[in-house]
Amino acid sequence: MEILIFGGTLFMGKMLCEKLCANGHKLTIVSRREPDNLTEIKYINADRKSYQQLATKLQNRSFDTVIDMLNYSSFDSSVIEKLINQKIISCGHYIFTSSSHVYLPEGGKELVESAFDPFTYNSTDSDRPKISYSEGKRRAEAYLFQNMAGIPITAIRLPVALGANDPSERFTNLFEKILDKKHVPLSNNAQPISLVWANDAADFLYWTATKKLSGIYNAGSPETFSEGEIHELFLSILKSKKKITHINYRREKRPFYSKVPLTLDCSKATSQGFNFTPAFDWIRLEVSQLLSKLEYNPSSIHHAETMNNTE
Repeated sequence: MEILIFGGTLFMGKMLCEKLCANGHKLTIVSRREPDNLTEIKYINADRKSYQQLATKLQNRSFDTVIDMLNYSSFDSSVIEKLINQKIISCGHYIFTSSSHVYLPEGGKELVESAFDPFTYNSTDSDRPKISYSEGKRRAEAYLFQNMAGIPITAIRLPVALGANDPSERFTNLFEKILDKKHVPLSNNAQPISLVWANDAADFLYWTATKKLSGIYNAGSPETFSEGEIHELFLSILKSKKKITHINYRREKRPFYSKVPLTLDCSKATSQGFNFTPAFDWIRLEVSQLLSKLEYNPSSIHHAETMNNTE
């Protein structure tokens, strides 16, 4: 297939590109960052938000699939909608990475895709940072499904994606704090969330593209975790004897903290034949690889202190 990817130079996007290339697909990447290890792709340096730049550089190009990892708002959706509907580019299937955050602020447990309906939601043209990340994703979906007729659209709602190569270093930072015996503040009222392995996220994007599946899909590991349970799992894998204690700690912007439950029912995806890796398996694998890379021996880790919030 001839595939256009917006983004695709970091983390799960990079994994996706590597898999597509390995399976013989022809790639064009639009990004501000040049790919560092994929010489067989076409690279276009352009601003994802600039209709004029994209129209100039993509004029008359034809793609079987467009995979958009840089769509964060209805404004971003309007740019791609104009490129396709005005026939600047030809596209047979549009896929974009949405988020489990579309279900906020209410959240919920075992949320199914119908819990948020983009076909009836406000699609007013707006952009970040004037609106929140979650509102941006809601409006991005709404604008696409309400305005981009004529081609199949797939929205993949991802929860927190983790892996050792995450540029935000959420996984690695937690790992290193525990290894270095630093305090890791936790919250008593943290609610369970879904997680997804970055490798699975990349594989699911590849799968939806090659299977030509359209519609809305949740994508995540079958298990759910509260913030504290994630830390406990790390401690168990590291064979740490660290004990959890309690402190007053009120900062809420932490990568695994949620005020409300935010867990996904992914049966729609699994019923189509995709199997997500159990979180216990991939977290253990990622931790083992980091231990090997950093030359740590789990048996040498003893009695560090983890702190728990009493908000």
